[in-house]
Amino acid sequence: MNESVRSAVRAAGDDAELMADVHASFKGGKPASPPKVIIDAMASGAAVLQSQQAMDEVRAQHKNLVGIEMESYAVFCAAEYAGNPQPLVLSLKSVCDFGDDKKSDDFHEYSVFTSSEFLRGLLMSDRVPIGY
Repeated sequence: MNESVRSAVRAAGDDAELMADVHASFKGGKPASPPKVIIDAMASGAAVLQSQQAMDEVRAQHKNLVGIEMESYAVFCAAEYAGNPQPLVLSLKSVCDFGDDKKSDDFHEYSVFTSSEFLRGLLMSDRVPIGY
């Protein structure tokens, strides 16, 4: 991730007021505490992993891994091979399950909401450098 974008996301994630507002503005079922922003390694691929064994195998290969998902790969790949000016890329995701046998859709709506509201807050702030 571009360092300017990373810094902007980190600053927005550290903004307790923004995170509390994102949490409070969702009117459905939600966890007791506001979401947290974590910036770290995420594995992305073309297939859904729904078994604990498959996820453990991926984690064993990448010690700092905080997430496994399948949607971001194509976006990052397209940006990598785009012409100039090369687009900046951000994958912003809320965790709604852990991809194990307990996977459910209980917090799916909340996760979609928190991702989009955090992005809105980030873009409406003065944190994202002009021109991005």
